[in-house]
Amino acid sequence: MKKISFLIFAFLGFMINVDASTLKFECPKEEIKAGESLKCDVIVEVVDDSVESVQFNANTKTLNVSLDKVDLVDLSSCIKASSGSNQIQVSECKFENPITTTTKIAGVTLTAPKNSISVNDEIVFSDIKLMSLGVNKTTEASLSKNVKVLGSVTVDDTSSATVSINCPKDVILVNESLVCDVSLNFTNTIVDYVKFTLDGSAKSNVIYEIANVNLNNSVVDDDHVTRVSISNFDAFESGTKIGKITLKSGVATSKDILLKDIEIGYSKVADVIYKSDSVKKTITVKEEEIVVKSDVNTLNVINIDGVGLTDFSSNRLSYSQSVKASSINVSVEKTDSKSKVTGDIGVKELQYGINNLKIDVTSESGKTNTYFLEITREDDRSKTNTLKSLSIDKASFRFNSATTSYNVTVGSDIEEVEVSSELFDPKSKYIEGYGNRKVTLVDGDNVIKVGIVSESGDERYYTINVFKEVTEEKLKSNATIKQVIIEGKAIANIPVSYELEVKKIEKLDIQVSLLNDKATYEIVGNENLQDGSVVVIKVVSEDGSETREYNINVKFIDETNKNNEDTKEDIAVEDDVNKESSEELDLTLISSIVIFIIGFVVFIIGLIKYNKNNK
Repeated sequence: MKKISFLIFAFLGFMINVDASTLKFECPKEEIKAGESLKCDVIVEVVDDSVESVQFNANTKTLNVSLDKVDLVDLSSCIKASSGSNQIQVSECKFENPITTTTKIAGVTLTAPKNSISVNDEIVFSDIKLMSLGVNKTTEASLSKNVKVLGSVTVDDTSSATVSINCPKDVILVNESLVCDVSLNFTNTIVDYVKFTLDGSAKSNVIYEIANVNLNNSVVDDDHVTRVSISNFDAFESGTKIGKITLKSGVATSKDILLKDIEIGYSKVADVIYKSDSVKKTITVKEEEIVVKSDVNTLNVINIDGVGLTDFSSNRLSYSQSVKASSINVSVEKTDSKSKVTGDIGVKELQYGINNLKIDVTSESGKTNTYFLEITREDDRSKTNTLKSLSIDKASFRFNSATTSYNVTVGSDIEEVEVSSELFDPKSKYIEGYGNRKVTLVDGDNVIKVGIVSESGDERYYTINVFKEVTEEKLKSNATIKQVIIEGKAIANIPVSYELEVKKIEKLDIQVSLLNDKATYEIVGNENLQDGSVVVIKVVSEDGSETREYNINVKFIDETNKNNEDTKEDIAVEDDVNKESSEELDLTLISSIVIFIIGFVVFIIGLIKYNKNNK
């Protein structure tokens, strides 16, 4: 019923020809500085009427215009020309509810570009329609608002703009290419477009190209005339290179690069236009002198530390020599003074072993010859990495420098042992963390390693496996893992936090051996494994007094890389085992020979005594 009443009243208002409504534009001030914004209001002033929709165009000469949404009305869906340009077009934008009172329907933001000229501008609203029941209720079809732009540049009689041609040289040889830059230069003004004609009508081999600019229009006609229009609406900077010209001539003569019909301006203000005189650059083309260049690219001498190679020949390219020094000084003598020598000349640091050096000799004509030097630095460093002695203070074992593994047992009351050893070669040293030290023991198996590295960098480890006895009473409260086998790999004395790298797998194959086989354990989190999963082995002692958790931190790695690493590790382990087995076999063989000799001597002595007694 209310809607019907509204329509009736609206219709009656139309019939009696009530006063029309008006579009108004209000700004807090009438001037704007370069780079600043001015926020204004678009208002519909309703006079004894209602307005159902609005339409208008808004444009300026130099300012950017954008439409802002207000709380009561949203005109964004009706914009036909994009905000942020010099105009906005709003077409038949219907209001959700008819406007019956004076209402702000939008905000308009006017923005002066950072680079702008001082000018009197205005924002003009045209094609205004305030519609009600299909009838235009606008009193005026257009309105305007003056805005003074306080630009960063004031154009006056000192303002100027032109283009220039800059070439690296004025003389070229026949068939040589010369690339020249076309630059834009101006003073006390702003420029955003350039037009000119490159006239190549008398020079068919003039080639013109544009680089690093927006090319709006470039047309080449049959007379080799190139017409160019370039614009950059962010405004050029003086000295900007706006193009390149390439000049090439097949005959000796003078060639002109000619720019004419030059026009430079600021497109947002029609009266800021600079017409420049023609610009010409004359390039002289001359015949190339015929010069026969040398092909000689050999050496007469190669010196190492001032001494020439004894077996040197100019045509022999490869040489080998051994030295003891950590560096050498390489010098040469050229066969042709016009040739050029590059490569490993001068003082060169040497690594132990083979060092490959090369010397390039390039002739005047450009041909290159390469001499190769294989310099071997002799490695006289000691390779000894053994111990003279090794012991612990709470147990004894028979040490042999060739034997790298020992087993001892200590009582349950032993809390720590002190490792003592002596290096066989004073030039060797202990590996950090694996020298003489005190080691705290845990119940059961303890692995103590002593590591030595020779002067040459070879490493060797001695291992003492210490088993600490556990009393029956203490064993009941023990929650220690003796050994765990994960995916076939045995790990003794696993720490409570262990980093495990494996290929992508859903579940680990885990076998646990406890120091007290009457203790119990459970494995938690060993299902649907992801990279970063934590598998927990929870151990409870026999008497339930101690609980210990061992965390296995899972990290997935690339299977191919892992296989390669495992293969290398297996080879290394196998080499160590073979080496240790060989050392133990050598010791066993020596012992057997000694025992055999002693037994043989005893047998001979006994035989002699037997023969004497029988006589």
